[in-house]
Amino acid sequence: MAKIQLCFSFVLVFYAFIVLPSFARRFEAPKHLSGPNKHPVKSIKSSDGDIIDCIHILHQPAFDNPLLKNHTIKMSPSYHPNGITSIKNGSSSPPFAQIWHSNGKCPKGTIPIRRTLKDDTIFAQIHKKKSPFDSQLDDIRNHEWAHASMDKRGKYYGTQATFNVWNPRVQIATDLSLGQLWITAVSETIEAGWQVLPSLYGDSSTRFFIFWTNDGYRNVHCYNLECQGFIQTNNKIVIGGSISPTSEFDGSQCDITILIWKDPKDGNWWLEVNGTILGYWPSSLYHQLSQYAFMLDWGGEVINSKVDGLHTTTQMGSGHFSGEGLGKASYIKNIQIMNESNVLTSPEHLSPRASRKDCYDVTMGDNDVDNWGTYFFFGGPGRNENCAAMADARRSTIFFTEQHLSYADIIPPFEVRARIEVAVLNFLKVLNSPNPEISSLPMHAIFQRLVEDRVFNQIPSILITAKGYPDIATRFLLHRMSREFPEIKILGLVDWNPAGLAILCTFKYGSIGMGLEAYRYGYSSILFFLLDIEQDISS
Repeated sequence: MAKIQLCFSFVLVFYAFIVLPSFARRFEAPKHLSGPNKHPVKSIKSSDGDIIDCIHILHQPAFDNPLLKNHTIKMSPSYHPNGITSIKNGSSSPPFAQIWHSNGKCPKGTIPIRRTLKDDTIFAQIHKKKSPFDSQLDDIRNHEWAHASMDKRGKYYGTQATFNVWNPRVQIATDLSLGQLWITAVSETIEAGWQVLPSLYGDSSTRFFIFWTNDGYRNVHCYNLECQGFIQTNNKIVIGGSISPTSEFDGSQCDITILIWKDPKDGNWWLEVNGTILGYWPSSLYHQLSQYAFMLDWGGEVINSKVDGLHTTTQMGSGHFSGEGLGKASYIKNIQIMNESNVLTSPEHLSPRASRKDCYDVTMGDNDVDNWGTYFFFGGPGRNENCAAMADARRSTIFFTEQHLSYADIIPPFEVRARIEVAVLNFLKVLNSPNPEISSLPMHAIFQRLVEDRVFNQIPSILITAKGYPDIATRFLLHRMSREFPEIKILGLVDWNPAGLAILCTFKYGSIGMGLEAYRYGYSSILFFLLDIEQDISS
């Protein structure tokens, strides 16, 4: 089914009336951070500027977590998965080397931890990572992806993949560029890969990282060892440490192989990089992931900061589109999944997705390459002639009337963003004014007036009216649009009275009578503009 191409990142719906003003992003300081720095047995100054503290293995941050109060550390898994390219007992991949190794090593019984600076803690409090499956607009509007995932939900117990490592350019310090894997179950994730993130690390080096959340990225968003959770057992690899060398355009290519699997005996999720086991996420951190994952995903992510209203120039992968191929585009190869028999196998089918194909894209491998298994290329330069001022721009507007679907073709110029924001503010101001010409009209008359004035040519948008009743067709349309186009913001206009509030709740949460099916016909992120017609008239 062909997707509807939208012109801008907002929708107007009357009687579900949908419009998009700008909203300031809100950040909530996580309460689980409690100073990861511990008294070191030994400290090592790395030539890349990091300070590596060797911390006694039983004093690592994970054991400050109340969920792990009575946890007994495991030094090795009870089971290691086998597969077509498993790297157990030796591997063609070289040991995972980090720059600090040339200046020393941590003694046995300790683990190396990158010393956390004050600014890093501040960053962790305000910078939230996101999921490509998250449908909440305010959370994902600055994040973009080019990735591939399992085409259906299932029961998954791990994954292994080889990641092509690059050092992409980021536009500003708070921008992010990475290549990683996601292991997901509802609101819980396990993630690992490489990233460039100056605001967290203080430089533009490529770093190995891990991440986890058990509450849908709301308050628990845990990078590396900076909050309590992951238990490290290895004394040679710094999580959050720099990776060197990285791949060169049309030159030598550098890879790392990451394996994460669930131990069938105790349920812990173990992490291995280039054949070296680093540690595990205890099953007690999770609810659903203590059993299995629903979804597996691999790919790239960036933050689009939209400085000056322009799309970011932050690169994904190598900074080149996937179609340029080996040596020029970034790849992920030898992708395997761990099934219920605890065996690594190639996935039958992956679904590629890109949030903005003109900025970053993904191409599945369609021919046999020696020892590459299942693979794909991904990445892109960010801002270019096809990915410019309007980060959410499309080439057409679609609007609905009570009788039919109409179409108006427009190609907005770069400066249209400012004009649109002014138009939205004026539009809301008019709706909230005591002007009898507007406020004394019934809802459907307001809708007809906007259609007659062709407001969709001034404010690229979709207008939908349900004629005062939250019917299933309209609710399903909004729900489907929100899934297909997660960047869309939705504002509904209803009367400020009990009937209007009932309509509001039905559009947001579904109807009680539909029980477990209600979620298919609701969109909880709808924002509502409440219109008190009687008060407007009296004033």
